[in-house]
Amino acid sequence: MEFKQTNFLNSAQIQKHYTELSKGLQTAIQLSRNSTEERLKINTIIEFEKFFQNFGISLKEILDYEKTEIGGIKLKGRGDVLSGSLNIEFKTFNWLKNPKNMKMAVKQVVEKYLEPIDKRIAKHFNAVIFDGTTTVFIKFDEKKQDWKIQKTPFNDFSLYSWVLLISKTLKIPVSSKKLRESFSIQTEIATSFISELYSKLLKEEKKNKRVKMLFDEWDKSFSYIYGGILNENKIKEDFKEIADQITKNQNTKIEVDKFLFCFYTYYALIVKLYASEISSIYLDVKPDSPINALLRSENLKQALTYIESGDFYKDFADIDNYIEGGFFSWYIEAWDSKIEAIVKKILQELNKFDFQGTIIDEFSSRDIIKNLYQEIIPKKIRHDLGEYYTPDWLIQSVMSDVGFDGNLDKKVLDAGCGSGGFLVEAINQIKKKNSNKNNQEVLSKVIQNVVGFDVNPVAVLTARTNYLLAISPLLKNKPRQIQITLPIYLADAIITPTKEGQAKLSADSYLISTVEGVFSLPKNFVDSGYLTEGMRTIEECLETNYPTEDFQEVFSKIIRLPKEDVEVVNNFYNQIQDLHSKNRNRIWVKLIQNSFAPLLHTDFDFIVGNPPWIKWEFLSKEYKKKLSSLYLDIYKIFSHKGMKARMGYAHDDISVMFMYVAMDKYLKMGGKLGFVMKQTLYKSIAGNEFRKFAIEKKQKSIPVKVLKVEDLLAVKPFSSSAEAETSTIILEKGKRTTYPVPYDVWLPKEKIPEENQSLETVIQNVVIEKKEAYPDDEKDLTDIWVLVDKGEKKKTFKKGKNFYKSRHGIVNDLNGVFFLNILKKEGKNIVIENGTNRAKKVVEKIRTLIEPDLVYPFLKPKNVKRWNMKGYSYALLPQKKHGEKNESELRTKTPLTYKYLYKFKNNLLQRASSWFKIKGFPFYSIFGVGDYSFAPYKVAWCCMTYAPNFMVVSEVNDDLIGKKKVMPDNTIGYFSTSDKDEAQYLCALMNSKIVSEMLENRSSKSKWGISINMVNNIPVPKYDKNNEAHRKLAELSEKAHNEKQEKTINEIEKKINNLAIKIFE
Repeated sequence: MEFKQTNFLNSAQIQKHYTELSKGLQTAIQLSRNSTEERLKINTIIEFEKFFQNFGISLKEILDYEKTEIGGIKLKGRGDVLSGSLNIEFKTFNWLKNPKNMKMAVKQVVEKYLEPIDKRIAKHFNAVIFDGTTTVFIKFDEKKQDWKIQKTPFNDFSLYSWVLLISKTLKIPVSSKKLRESFSIQTEIATSFISELYSKLLKEEKKNKRVKMLFDEWDKSFSYIYGGILNENKIKEDFKEIADQITKNQNTKIEVDKFLFCFYTYYALIVKLYASEISSIYLDVKPDSPINALLRSENLKQALTYIESGDFYKDFADIDNYIEGGFFSWYIEAWDSKIEAIVKKILQELNKFDFQGTIIDEFSSRDIIKNLYQEIIPKKIRHDLGEYYTPDWLIQSVMSDVGFDGNLDKKVLDAGCGSGGFLVEAINQIKKKNSNKNNQEVLSKVIQNVVGFDVNPVAVLTARTNYLLAISPLLKNKPRQIQITLPIYLADAIITPTKEGQAKLSADSYLISTVEGVFSLPKNFVDSGYLTEGMRTIEECLETNYPTEDFQEVFSKIIRLPKEDVEVVNNFYNQIQDLHSKNRNRIWVKLIQNSFAPLLHTDFDFIVGNPPWIKWEFLSKEYKKKLSSLYLDIYKIFSHKGMKARMGYAHDDISVMFMYVAMDKYLKMGGKLGFVMKQTLYKSIAGNEFRKFAIEKKQKSIPVKVLKVEDLLAVKPFSSSAEAETSTIILEKGKRTTYPVPYDVWLPKEKIPEENQSLETVIQNVVIEKKEAYPDDEKDLTDIWVLVDKGEKKKTFKKGKNFYKSRHGIVNDLNGVFFLNILKKEGKNIVIENGTNRAKKVVEKIRTLIEPDLVYPFLKPKNVKRWNMKGYSYALLPQKKHGEKNESELRTKTPLTYKYLYKFKNNLLQRASSWFKIKGFPFYSIFGVGDYSFAPYKVAWCCMTYAPNFMVVSEVNDDLIGKKKVMPDNTIGYFSTSDKDEAQYLCALMNSKIVSEMLENRSSKSKWGISINMVNNIPVPKYDKNNEAHRKLAELSEKAHNEKQEKTINEIEKKINNLAIKIFE
């Protein structure tokens, strides 16, 4: 049986049941006219029980009589009928007609049954008083913090309100806590469904062409962006650990992309069912609901197909694109008794909740979906993928700063919309500002002007659900059959089918590449404004299997195209029709239509959002290649060349490119952009291109004006990621940046704000320091920014380069192999365990015997103190310079060490950095090592965090490994020298107050608070042993290193500070 509106939530049948209820109650009331209120109660309840039975609901199980408490809350009397949070009181026929009786009845109900309820939860409780002719509804008014009385005659309208209240009591109010208890990854429902899905996917992919096609296309689009991350050892290890818990340690082979696909399928199913409840909220079908109808269905697979196909949303909410592509509907194709049994359990659990009640609170509804995702997709995996939800308060801050005030005629775009938070905030502001306008007018403008793109199918589904929740109040009284397209598109905002650059263009047609081959559509058709209507016609003709000539005739009535273009459209139709015949269609028309959305939506007044912070190194090779053509052939965004480019200089991500390309393609001249960006961009050398503040293309340059920056580093908006160095920036297209730039620094008064707090609450709990920003070198507008208090003049320091070149320490990318714990000495050798405790990448922990020859004392951040080294760690140093081909030497001179390293050969070869993948280099190669590493003296500091503390280190005489030079790890910066006095002189200057001020002026105070570049730009002159001040500085530094008393050290530092001022004059 094909499911349509007529046999799913049948409105006519539901109306018939209401008519029967109304008639039945009228008869019951007449029978009770001259009787007691008890008779009225009994007769009324009997009619309601018969009515609810039609929907498979038994009221007998949930009605309580003469009870003295509600959910543990003690009442001051016995309620006639209690149903969950609803109290129903009956009075004799027509008793409420008398005002005195009415007042007495209300007072009794409020005082005895409602006032004992805590006002914090009172909104969930209601009362009804009924006498056969009048119905009194009592509910809590949150604004007035009091009980609101509504008296109405008994009729079909008040009867429906009564049914709604009883229906509500059948359900549990939705909360994040309750959903976590029912559906989190720790629940039996989740683990059994995901485990079964994974088992099915592995089997069906080999024999079911449609399942394979759906997975392959999702995998292609997902890996296109995240491919580099999915290949990382860490995510594989995290998935293995989580998968073992889910599959009950069955030693199942884990393929990361497939397992992730199953996680998303489970999450998507719950979200789609949630959306089905919201879609039917204004259809007067209570007490029925889509989930209830599914549970009653005789053929659950067909009924779910009706939901999963998107037809349900079209029929009941007139939304034509809520589900498109259907990647996560693949489980229908793998349907069997096991899948059906688990899906029924999911439906039964979902049916306990009052999802429709969530639209009352726009913020809690958004939180519900956010928290559901976070409970289903494990935290480790979300962080591996770089997924962090932008807190509502941060969204509100950006929307306020960018100047959007809910104007109906202003267009807003989030080009990487994620879960849709910024778009929902825009819709909420529009609803608030235009509450006096007609719902249809507001709805029409919203779906025309508030638009989002994203490349992640899960993000698009989530954003569409949140968008649907946001517009739900506007759907009330909407004329039926007026189709709505939710303007959230599965599309790449950066790489679009465009005439520019190296996009694939065949004659006058766009080419789209998929796992099923290349599809082509004429440019004239795409740009005509008839794309949506034309693609819908293609779908309809495919569904009814029109021959090409009939399709061509129907299509020609929509748009007239040149003969050569008609041929291209016909070929497209034939390609899709061929897939349709092989059951490998039902996604391509919609996917291709979505990919063109960025071409059809331009000239926005505002672009807002939190762009992707995906590191360049984690992008797939294919995506890097396409992006390369963008920034090399069209835009001039990055300038790193040679080794710096190979190194992923300062960990470039794509957020800067995303920002400039989005402004170029989608923002009108004079339009404003508000983005969440890395705070380090204003003060790091890697931000030079960002700080050009111009959309630089090879053909032209468009200026961009910085209006404001909010520095949020200290308040840590993304509390789940301590490393997220956050700021917001507001830009205006078409004007030049002038300095100083307003720069606000947010500092917590006491504790860091929580993610779920309102903007008002956050602002009350922070101090906002008003600063202004200038380029450090005002002749170079791309130079790092320095800050001054608002209205103050910029401090000026001596300019120049440091005579001494500093370096980062040694990089190995696998601390779990190179860092060691030495347990004891055994003869000439040592017994070690590899140091896996704090290693980011997990490797097998082993205990073995090695030679001490290549083990060195290593500095880590905890070992760096001002004027002093505090302890050290042990680590292997198998090479004395990068790329040293010394395997033969290791095998013959230190065979135990070589054997130890060889055990981890596979792990070492899988390191991602290009430094370790150079052909011919040993598998254990390290980077950042050379003659300078073995210099007699080093002046070292910690690059991580902002702590301007420098110290001189040389060598240690260790009982276990002998006399060795101290080596810095990659988080340590250092200068190397062969002269002790020179090292002490340099250290003295670097610890001086004036140098600390220079560093503070240039530091972002972020994770890498004192960078190599910053230190190399402190104009330290070469040590001159004939210069008395230089010699005195060296002497003072040595004293400070030997001194233990803080008071004496302070006195030494004062002398150093006085001398340093003269040096830097």
